[in-house]
Amino acid sequence: MKQSKIFRKIDNGIYYFKIVEYSPNQVYSELVLQEKQKGFRQVIINSEIMIKILSKVLTKEDFVVREIKFNSTVDKDYQEEINEICKSITSDRSELGNLIAKLAWASERNSIDVEMIDMAYKSSDNFYSIKVICNGVLSGSDPANFFDDHLLKILEENF
Repeated sequence: MKQSKIFRKIDNGIYYFKIVEYSPNQVYSELVLQEKQKGFRQVIINSEIMIKILSKVLTKEDFVVREIKFNSTVDKDYQEEINEICKSITSDRSELGNLIAKLAWASERNSIDVEMIDMAYKSSDNFYSIKVICNGVLSGSDPANFFDDHLLKILEENF
């Protein structure tokens, strides 16, 4: 399992994004500080962007959502209901609209109620797993592939 952190930099009013792979043994705060010294800031993925990620990737047949995790303020019954809908999307893509409607309350720009999305997908006959975490960490079999192919465009459209 690889881990990468998303960073951004503004140059002449344009946002530039990159990911930096890091080891679980590496001190996370040192990574953030090193990138800050290079002019980069860490990316926080709010609930609005998390929902946009879901909306974009789940329209593709090769993606499944294994779990959506909320912060501790969200009640357990709601958490379970959302994850049941995620399971049903695997066999019935029309449930995507139901999922997005159920998540609408969390889609405010400053909200971080959606803590993590755990997904799996197929690309070029390979299977990948990816977790998108609200602190801007990507954890999975190939975070760089997911970032380049799916996430970068969403970030560019929303910053």
